[in-house]
Amino acid sequence: MAVDVRWATAGDATALAAGIGRALIGFLAGHCLREGIGRIDLTTEDWNEGALRFYDGLGAERHGQKIFLRLSGEALKAIAKP
Repeated sequence: MAVDVRWATAGDATALAAGIGRALIGFLAGHCLREGIGRIDLTTEDWNEGALRFYDGLGAERHGQKIFLRLSGEALKAIAKP
């Protein structure tokens, strides 16, 4: 399962102060545990210090060896099954 919450609080000081991001991740963590899902993978750009501080504050571990790949556009269409 993938959940994209990147725009939930981006640039919104009120949302950041209210803890919306932490609440969203907390809700997701509860859902995962109830469903037997044992981890949440989070991604951000290496230059996004705010996100890195946030994830560090949650207790997330950094795994620099992971490479994220994306299929989209023509490549996605090429492998799609009708």
